[in-house]
Amino acid sequence: MDTETLTIAGEIDPGVTPSSSWPIFSWVGQQVGNFQTLGVVAMVALLIAGIFTWVAGSGSDNSRQQTAGKWMVFLSIIGAVVIGAAPAIIKWASGQNPIG
Repeated sequence: MDTETLTIAGEIDPGVTPSSSWPIFSWVGQQVGNFQTLGVVAMVALLIAGIFTWVAGSGSDNSRQQTAGKWMVFLSIIGAVVIGAAPAIIKWASGQNPIG
């Protein structure tokens, strides 16, 4: 592979266009990027809360709290990966090659 065919995950355009020329559809398309950013911020907040819950559960020998913290960390990482990969997944599902 040469370097010209590789792209960064943030540069992948899923190629989704609205099917109508109503002005509201362009506004909705712009808001999708804002929701993606908000989702990543929420996953980071969940990760931090999960770490604190995990540590607090470990320090107080509370296995239930410790397990809840582990799940919060795990789910926040999975959520961030899914949100970050969403444009590539959409492009792949539409039959386009997301890599090049």
